[in-house]
Parts: sequence; C-alpha cells; structure tokens
Amino acid sequence: MAVVRFEPIRELERFIERVGDFFEEAGKGITLEIGGFVPRTNIWEDENAYYVEMELPGVKKEDLEISLREDGVLIVRGKKAVPQDERQYLRAERKFGDFQRSFAFPEPIDASGIAAELKDGVLTITLPKVKKEEPKAIKVEIQ
Repeated sequence: MAVVRFEPIRELERFIERVGDFFEEAGKGITLEIGGFVPRTNIWEDENAYYVEMELPGVKKEDLEISLREDGVLIVRGKKAVPQDERQYLRAERKFGDFQRSFAFPEPIDASGIAAELKDGVLTITLPKVKKEEPKAIKVEIQ
C-alpha cells in the first residue's frame, strides 16, 4: 500500500482553482473572493450597456483603479483604509484593506465609452456594448 501525503492547504487551493475554472468556463463572469474586504456588487444590463454598481463606503476615488483588459474583463482594484486613531473597539465588524474584483461579460464592450461615478459610497460603472452592425444589402448589377 502506497503512502500518500495529505496536504490540506494545497487541496483547498486546488479546489478553489477548480471552482474558479468552472465559473469561468460557464461564462457567467462570477468570481470567487476570499477574505478581507470584498465590496458587494450588482451587475445589470439593458440593450445598450452593462452597469456595475459596487458598494464602497469610506473608499476615496483616488484609492480606486478601474481597467478593462483586452479580453473584455473589467477589473476594479482599490483600498478601504483602516481608521488611523486610538480607538478601543467593543465590537468591530467592518472590514478594511485592499480589494480586487474582476468581471467578464457575454458581449464585447466599447472601451472608448466606459464611464464611472462614485457617489454616496456607490461606484457605478457604465460599460457600453459594441453596437452590432445591421446586415447590409448589396445591390448587384448585371452587365
């Protein structure tokens, strides 16, 4: 009988990787985030654009970075700073720290028209869809 070394951390990493691969292949743009501050996010669409709304109370706009990769994946990075004072907490439930979220979309994005607004602790990103060209009829003249 062979002895197999059990490495729980490595097994957990493999499991998380497999779950991430599953959702990536499903094309749903779902990401798996573990630990730290993870902003709650809603994504919706209409015929012209996708909209990403992310709760970011206490996050300053200068602490945000938004980018769109060539493959159409939106990445939002930022930092929710820890209060710098001498508080002695009786209860601490708020989370702080660096965060990164990424989202894939089923249709191409028009990168030139992306807009973002941070208002009342909510980041709203508008990602216009690439306009589909209507099929054009070509008139052929026979000589």
